Amino acid sequence: TFDGDLQGRRYRVLRFQKVLIPLAAGSHRLPAATVTFSAVERGGRARRSPIDDFFGGGLFDAFGGRAALETLAIPSDRPRLEVLRLPRAGRPAGFNGWIGEFELDASATPESAQVGEPITLTMTVRGAQMLPSLPFPGLHRQPAVERDFKVPTEMGAGEPEGDTLRFTQTVRAKDDSVSAIPPIELPHFDPRRGEYRIARSQPIPIAVAPSRIVTVDDIEGAGTTVPRQLEVESADQGIGHSYTGAEALQPPPRSWARWISPLGPTPLALFLIGLPPLLWCAVMAVRIQRRSPAILRLPARGPHARWRREVSGLRAAGAAGDEAAAAMLDALRKYFAARLGDPQSTALAWTFSDVKGRLEERLGAGEVADSLESLRTVFERCEASRYAGGADLDQEWLGTLLEDANSAVANIEARLR
Repeated sequence: TFDGDLQGRRYRVLRFQKVLIPLAAGSHRLPAATVTFSAVERGGRARRSPIDDFFGGGLFDAFGGRAALETLAIPSDRPRLEVLRLPRAGRPAGFNGWIGEFELDASATPESAQVGEPITLTMTVRGAQMLPSLPFPGLHRQPAVERDFKVPTEMGAGEPEGDTLRFTQTVRAKDDSVSAIPPIELPHFDPRRGEYRIARSQPIPIAVAPSRIVTVDDIEGAGTTVPRQLEVESADQGIGHSYTGAEALQPPPRSWARWISPLGPTPLALFLIGLPPLLWCAVMAVRIQRRSPAILRLPARGPHARWRREVSGLRAAGAAGDEAAAAMLDALRKYFAARLGDPQSTALAWTFSDVKGRLEERLGAGEVADSLESLRTVFERCEASRYAGGADLDQEWLGTLLEDANSAVANIEARLR
């Protein structure tokens, strides 16, 4: 809020800000924004109420009565926005839509571990205004990190903390020769300089100890780490004589195998035992089908089956980038249109908010809270990929997104049944 002048008059100015994400390059005219407010009606005077008459007026009567309020709506102009395409020249590997100027810090907990033990890596991003839904570039695609550490292919969404976004990932050292976590990289496009840049964290020193592996010799007592008094020596008589050699580790024959051994070799015996029940089931199935063919009729393929068929086709067709994101959103909207009984022509324009509102009306807010959070991530990641111009969004990215989408849809399908 600040004071400003317009056409020679003094005004109190209220400024509103809203983040908009363009989805396509080109020239776009923004829609008009509208502000609705209440103001004192010029020359107006509110009618007296019976209460005012009963109490004989009041303070406002001394100044000519109470002022009347009216509701006004003021539309804005429609500015034109020129959206430029991200350049392909110089685009670094791993770029996935970060635009602005950023700084990256990283820390690890604990700073000492054994080979294979989990180490929590925390990445803190500072800089331009950021979307919490924008994913951090996968660490498994950074050769310096992947060489020495085992890294999951998925990472959780960022957690906003003031003007920063905090990401966490679990890594595991592959070898005890590792002495540090290499710098983490965040490729981004700097619009002020008009070029791609990479924000890097400082390397993190860690101590990795070899893991202790228990061998068969340790278990049998032949290793030097086992106390001498616990070792079992072979003897001519007793337990040591009865259980020496590797054959002692062989499991005893199963009782059911001994029971069917008179029928012949195990596969033949199992076939002879299982054949009569199979024949009986086949005869009963034929009789039931003749009496009532509808009983054994396969159920019709519903919205969930069509959803699985469409998303499976995306991977087979080799779709990626903008094409994959658009196809994923289209499949999601078709599924919810069929599942919630809405016209498909209307559902093709649904956003996550539309789907959320209809699911909460159908099932209640508490029933779908966890599933909606996963579904929100899928919608936002699809939109973020389109925002990034399809950069570095290959089949591996599509596979991860398909897993998240299938999990969210399966959870919602289970509640809708």
